[in-house]
Order: sequence, then C-alpha cells, then structure tokens
Amino acid sequence: MIQVEHLSHRFTWGNYEKHLFNDFSFSLPKGKALVLIGESGSGKTTLLKMLCGLQQFDKGELYIDGNNVRKLAINIAEKVNLSYLPQRVSDYFLEQSVEKEFLLSGLLEDANIQSILNDFNIKSLLNKHFNELSGGEIQRVACASFFASNSDLLLCDEPAAYLDKINLDLLKNRMQYELENGKTILITTGNNASNPWPFRHLELLNR
Repeated sequence: MIQVEHLSHRFTWGNYEKHLFNDFSFSLPKGKALVLIGESGSGKTTLLKMLCGLQQFDKGELYIDGNNVRKLAINIAEKVNLSYLPQRVSDYFLEQSVEKEFLLSGLLEDANIQSILNDFNIKSLLNKHFNELSGGEIQRVACASFFASNSDLLLCDEPAAYLDKINLDLLKNRMQYELENGKTILITTGNNASNPWPFRHLELLNR
C-alpha cells in the first residue's frame, strides 16, 4: 500500500538548515498498521503531508497502491482513497457547527456514521458550534468525521492528542475495528514511552 524509497529531504529557513530524512525507506502493506514514533521536529508531520501531496520532497520516491505520489500531486486523495487527520484538527473542519460538518457529507443518517457518532459520544455535541467545545471534544469530533470518510488508507497525525484515557480507549477500539476491516493505517506519536498504540512501530531520529 505505502512504499517509501530512498527519501531525502532537508528543511531550510534563511540560514537554518536541517536534514529530516537521509536515504530513508520503509513499506506498509495493505491492511496493516504502522506507528511512526519521533520527537517534535523529527519529520512525522512532514512525511504524512508528503504522502498526501501537500509537501514536496527533495529526492526519492513515494508510492501508494503503486501510484507515484510525485506524479499524482494534489489529486492524490481522489486517486488512492485516503483520508488525512492533521495534528491541528482546527484545520480539518469546513463548517462552524458539528451537525453541519457531518451534514456536509450527506450521510448523517447512514448506519455506519451513526455507529461512529455513538462510538465517540458525538450526538450530544451535534447542536454546538466548535468554539463551544473543549480540546478533547474537538478531537473526538475530528476523529469521528475522519472515520466517517470510510477511506481505505488512514493517515493520522498524533490522533491521541487531548484525549483522556476513556476516549483514547474508544479511539484505539475504532482503530482496531478499521484494521480488522481491511483498512491500512499510518499513525504518528511522540516518544516511545508515550506510545499508546499496540502496532508495529518505526522510530524517526531527530537529526
């Protein structure tokens, strides 16, 4: 499903330069999950954005389902059926209220989406605006909206942020459900000591 081959990339800002990746390769088979572990600045978010076609890279090739990401560019989400949950979930929403966010998909009455709303305890939040929600509630709504997309490839940038233990367990159960139903999942998280995910992991070094 995902193939990263000899990826090299450096970040520059004025006179500042940092090598995020140097001949970096890994693969993630279809229907499997992988956790990318790394401290802030190790390139976790950058790599997910590269896979989504939102971030260019210097050298190497990225493939999703055999499709070259560099050639697909901004059309990649439509071509390979992926969804991306960003670390800053406030960037994820297109509407001002929770209900309108789900109505945007036209599938609010869909049985699968109703199940997701129940899983994340969203129904009591439907009539609220996002500026009325706590950080944990916003994260729950973002996760529910993300899974409602029903994409084959799920890219999640630190999805456990702001969640307490009860809601983290809900998210872990949903991740396991998606995995058992053939989805491919790539997750990022902080250092290994704080990794809550029971999946294969790969550590990114902070260069």
